[in-house]
Amino acid sequence: QAVIAAVVSLPLGFVKMWALSFCGWLSICTISFGATSAWAERQVAQPGTPEFNVAVKVASSLLMGSTVVFIIAGSALPFLVGLFGGPEHALLAAQAALSLSLMSFISAIPSALTGAVLVLLYPVAYQVVANVPFTWLENQPDFPAEQRGRMTGLLNSSIAAAQVVTAISMGPVAAMFGGKLLAAFVGTAVLGGGIAASIAVQFWLLRRRAGGFARAVLNGSLLPLDGAASGAGSGSGGTRRCTGAARGIEPAS
Repeated sequence: QAVIAAVVSLPLGFVKMWALSFCGWLSICTISFGATSAWAERQVAQPGTPEFNVAVKVASSLLMGSTVVFIIAGSALPFLVGLFGGPEHALLAAQAALSLSLMSFISAIPSALTGAVLVLLYPVAYQVVANVPFTWLENQPDFPAEQRGRMTGLLNSSIAAAQVVTAISMGPVAAMFGGKLLAAFVGTAVLGGGIAASIAVQFWLLRRRAGGFARAVLNGSLLPLDGAASGAGSGSGGTRRCTGAARGIEPAS
């Protein structure tokens, strides 16, 4: 009961961020665990054949090449987050990029395009998922200081949860579709993209509802209202802080 109460008391914005982190890691784990086999599958190469070995080597080389972009993206991460307008937008864009990376393994898509996505797009999204949620958490003045350690641990748990789900589900999903690993890739892309899209819609509705806020974020950071609306009920300096439902930090249900 104590664990359930602790989870229920989490700010809704944090729950959304955890969900985005989980979806991102689920996509990353799926690609990391199955990219070489999925690449060979799209080349119609059977395990144990020379063609399969060549396809695996090509996929491994592409993943090795992506590490260079991964390092570069790490040094450019602050710029990338700013380019997308903040950590929330950056994470939503990263999930879209990961879903695209997964879908690019469909055999109808040219191998050159799949390779380019795997080398250039996937590692950038990887960097965002691995780092941005923690940066976001550090910049939430509303969250009690005594809960930050627990929230950091919970964000880390999204990695383990994604690994477990991937390990348990990838094989059975592929078996359900005639041994096609692509089914697991497409399923992960749809799941992650769907959750990210639902959060994006909530984010958009929050911004519409906020109206006069200079900027609305997933958890609703304390930002002043502007114009005439800011003077209502403030009583000091013509500004007031957003609270409650408008901030989106009511306990998760």
